[in-house]
Amino acid sequence: MRSKDQAKEIYALCARNAKAGNTLTYSEVLKYLGYSNRVAGHVIRMG
Repeated sequence: MRSKDQAKEIYALCARNAKAGNTLTYSEVLKYLGYSNRVAGHVIRMG
């Protein structure tokens, strides 16, 4: 996944959760993006 596409996915996820009053952890974001639980947060691409 390209970094711009990944950024769009993360933004949409954060916006939905913010509207619902929820917070997210890096682990939850990584899981949403399809990464395994044992992957470090730095795998989220810089966009």
